[in-house]
Amino acid sequence: MKKIILSAVTLCSAFIGFAQIRVTNEMPVYTPPRHILVTFQRDYPDVVVSWEPVQALWRASYNKNNRIVNVYYYPNSQNYSVTLPSLSGYVPESIITKAIQLYGANLFDITRMKSKKGMDFFKVRLLEKNSLNTYRTVWLNGKDVEVTM
Repeated sequence: MKKIILSAVTLCSAFIGFAQIRVTNEMPVYTPPRHILVTFQRDYPDVVVSWEPVQALWRASYNKNNRIVNVYYYPNSQNYSVTLPSLSGYVPESIITKAIQLYGANLFDITRMKSKKGMDFFKVRLLEKNSLNTYRTVWLNGKDVEVTM
């Protein structure tokens, strides 16, 4: 009987310890291990963040000054950060804001270009979240509207 109770307690503890995903009506909500969460909160107090596992790392994403900041954590709490989108040429803040609204964490870079008629348009590359980590290109005109080319 003691073995059964001990096995049940161990199983429940393991289940609770490894449960790191909660599903809402919209999308899953992830919670990193406690030591990573504590390190992030120490380094970035007062930041509203969303977490996501990325291969063997944990990614914390938040918006700061109209840029997406991604902080990647290794299991030992070492980290590095990447701020996106990468910009090529002058890109107005209205275009950056619209791209963040439309594409969120998939946004990788924005390049300003000119048409033959001298009109501004913007090449936006999105990192597709699949096993190949490929890019998809979309285009925004100077009025924040997605266009097909």
